[in-house]
Amino acid sequence: MISARQVAVRIESVMSETSKAWDGELVRKWLQSRFEAARLEQAAADKRGYEAQDDYDKAAAEEWVCQSLKTAGRTDDQAGVRCAAQGTARPG
Repeated sequence: MISARQVAVRIESVMSETSKAWDGELVRKWLQSRFEAARLEQAAADKRGYEAQDDYDKAAAEEWVCQSLKTAGRTDDQAGVRCAAQGTARPG
């Protein structure tokens, strides 16, 4: 199952590949694209049946994490994403 921390690491990787400055809008777009992809992955796994149950669960977890990070409203800075992923309050 994908964890919130794994998604945060993937977001940081995307940001390091695209620019030096943190771009909250780019992070939100990436989260939305992963959210949509996870829904499609769930549908595909559901059609494959019981043998794809693990794939379905992983996609459902990724969908939940992406939606949670998007709605937490803390995608404008790296510290906010890390805190949201860890379930902690933003420092200072």
